[in-house]
Amino acid sequence: MSQRRYINFGADANASKVKAVNTVLAAPQVLRAPAPFLLAVAPDQLLVQPHAVIFENGIILEETEQTSFTVPTTFGSADYTLAYEHIDEDIIGGTAATLELRGGLFQTLSDSVILGWVRYAGGSVPLTASMVFANRVGQLRPTNLTRESFGPTDADLVVSDPNVTVGSSPNVLIGQTIPSTGLYQLSIGAVHVSRLLAYADQLVRIYDHTTGQQMERLSAGTPAANQFVLDSSTQIVTFAAVDAGHAVDISDVTYGGALKLAANSGGASGVADTLYSFAVTEDPFQVVAVDYIPLTTGYAVSLVEAFDIDNVAIVTESAVTAPTTADGTAARLVVRLLDGNRTSTIGQAITVRLRQTIPASGSGLLLHVRSTNYDLPF
Repeated sequence: MSQRRYINFGADANASKVKAVNTVLAAPQVLRAPAPFLLAVAPDQLLVQPHAVIFENGIILEETEQTSFTVPTTFGSADYTLAYEHIDEDIIGGTAATLELRGGLFQTLSDSVILGWVRYAGGSVPLTASMVFANRVGQLRPTNLTRESFGPTDADLVVSDPNVTVGSSPNVLIGQTIPSTGLYQLSIGAVHVSRLLAYADQLVRIYDHTTGQQMERLSAGTPAANQFVLDSSTQIVTFAAVDAGHAVDISDVTYGGALKLAANSGGASGVADTLYSFAVTEDPFQVVAVDYIPLTTGYAVSLVEAFDIDNVAIVTESAVTAPTTADGTAARLVVRLLDGNRTSTIGQAITVRLRQTIPASGSGLLLHVRSTNYDLPF
């Protein structure tokens, strides 16, 4: 076994051993920097605040003055990576590191530490904060540490003329009785939140309280005892005649614990607003991500406003990725928080107000709403 110990009593603490200690304690990363330490100044300046970084070879570099770079604000869009490069040499005083704004988006570069990225939108417009992404600050923790918080709902602020209803955990029906006459059918309606997915991807479960058993789902045909058939297009469940009168619980567990279902039975489009709060720490949240399911075409989720811990409006930038048609797949709203006071040690919170737009006779499912300190352009 080969064993090394840094640095024992009486051993020489030379540069090589100090660098070896550093490589054990920290991965290549930004060690210290104010938030935000990359600032966009119109029309084309990228300001870099004083900071410290550590390289893969264990060298620590501290920059004590503000530096600046000119970002080409051309007609075409372009991506850039701001990074130090340092080639270590065993010479007195070492070698200088170079800080460069390179073309392209890089997640890793050899012998380098990446400070951040610029995604210039093009059109010769001035450089703005929405185009700048600062790398995370590490210190003695993993560079891939991501802190997330799932926002509890403060209140529903339904501002709508049509009949819009907003419910919590809507994908469960408790104690339904199978009819003793007719076709022995139950309509599960909005409980079947994954009805637009392929049949094999739907996780609808029915528990029979009378028998104490989970019922078996058939893809088609006539159900026998303890079986059912679900028509995804009508949301109708058909049971066997022998199970008539039984009490059953019906749930669609496809998407897990859904937070909010909004349904509109009115004749015109409506909206429903909801507030979410996130307790902040000394590590500021950078992004609020919202996952939702359009159950009908036209359902959408958007940001109305966001407030920092001082109840001052935050400048934001939003982007949506959504299916072109309502096919049961998830959509995502990503909100970048570009300014505001978002650090605290006394349990303060930031607040966002989301709006669900629901078409006439439409519905949608608002899933996870979470904030994160992870904000990279990848």
